[in-house]
Amino acid sequence: MIYSAYQTNDFPERLKLVFKGMHLLEDNYIGASGSRGYGKISFGDIELKQKTKNDYISGDDWGTVNGTDGIGTTQGLLKWLNGLNDNAG
Repeated sequence: MIYSAYQTNDFPERLKLVFKGMHLLEDNYIGASGSRGYGKISFGDIELKQKTKNDYISGDDWGTVNGTDGIGTTQGLLKWLNGLNDNAG
């Protein structure tokens, strides 16, 4: 999935909504017969990468967002995003 941030408020608040939705899906199921264990999903090995305007100009490739190496789960990324808000205020 590619999430494009065009304004400063797009990150982290709106990105947090994406990961909250993904996390809610993990705690639920898709389709019928959820009580039998069908339709259970989980997201893993998630990488948060960025490519800035300057990267496009210089021809650089995607780079990992600082502080997200090895997090890999929706819950871990939500904690990281919440920590950004704690440090900003």
